[in-house]
Amino acid sequence: MSTTGYGDKVPVTVGGRILGLVWMFASIFLVALFSATLASSFVVGRLKTGINGPSDLARSRVAVVTGTAGAEWVGAQKIAARNYPFAIQAMKALQRGEVQALVYEKAILGHMIKEYHWNELQVLPHTLAVRYYGIAVPTESVLKESLNRSLLKVVQRPDWKERVYQYVGGSEESPIADGP
Repeated sequence: MSTTGYGDKVPVTVGGRILGLVWMFASIFLVALFSATLASSFVVGRLKTGINGPSDLARSRVAVVTGTAGAEWVGAQKIAARNYPFAIQAMKALQRGEVQALVYEKAILGHMIKEYHWNELQVLPHTLAVRYYGIAVPTESVLKESLNRSLLKVVQRPDWKERVYQYVGGSEESPIADGP
């Protein structure tokens, strides 16, 4: 774009020469712009951590909290992970970039992110293992019936989803607490 061939065809007039000069500089700029765009797209692709789901954990630096279901799941998948005794330590390691992901309880992570305003962190929507929780009382306990009724009243209240959202984050339509 910046050559005029073999010299057999060249601009002769002043206007033609000015147009040729502008065309040469514009073409150099366009080629440089194209090259820079192409190079930056390759670099950005390499810098991105790319953790979008459980399948990405095997090639990432993963943290777990010792003795939790997340540590158990990561171990069963034979994924190398750094163990931390407390969730707060693992979350801080994630913030500092020492690890790229933390496998832990979804509701607790959502609550910690919201409570400590760690807006640069996010909880992915994947559920790796379902864990059910309960309250244990003796079979013949007089508390059993009143406890069940009280729990049902609480979760059926109109503001239940709002309360879940307040403490664990997520969206009000689909709160994080729907799964562990």
